[in-house]
Amino acid sequence: GYRFSWVLEMDVFIPSIQAFHNINRLSGNVTDPVDLVISNIERDDNNLDNWHWRALQPIFLPRPWYHSMACVMGMSRKMLALLDGFATEHHQLQFLEFLPLTLALQNHLTVRTPAELITISHRTPFTCEDILHQSTNWFHPVKQPAEFIGRCIESGEWPLDMLLDRGHQ
Repeated sequence: GYRFSWVLEMDVFIPSIQAFHNINRLSGNVTDPVDLVISNIERDDNNLDNWHWRALQPIFLPRPWYHSMACVMGMSRKMLALLDGFATEHHQLQFLEFLPLTLALQNHLTVRTPAELITISHRTPFTCEDILHQSTNWFHPVKQPAEFIGRCIESGEWPLDMLLDRGHQ
């Protein structure tokens, strides 16, 4: 089996193989293993009005609660086992935007928020230039990526070698 697994929404755009490898290297660090890679960490600070807490009413978990943009998550076997244990014990899972992060932090697992995921956002309209100048980042949302890439190439804003991973290390 795998030591580390990635879960991505369909509208997450990774501009190159190198961009994937740069972040995936976090998972293979034997001296400083990582259990959860996620774009950001937000803490509830006992304010039920600052996010979707009132609608969710998380059960079975003590405070503090945490949430994140969870459209990209890398998880170790240890993290997956923690989620499996929660599901087995409570016969359910809870909202993806908070459950893995809250469990990880409450159980003192190692969580990383790499700078390359700063471009994971709720509704930022990215341009070809944004991606060209931050080519090691991952992006969310990029709807209809094939059309987006085509427009970037046709406009001349993207060199073809970027997509082929030549010269953009």
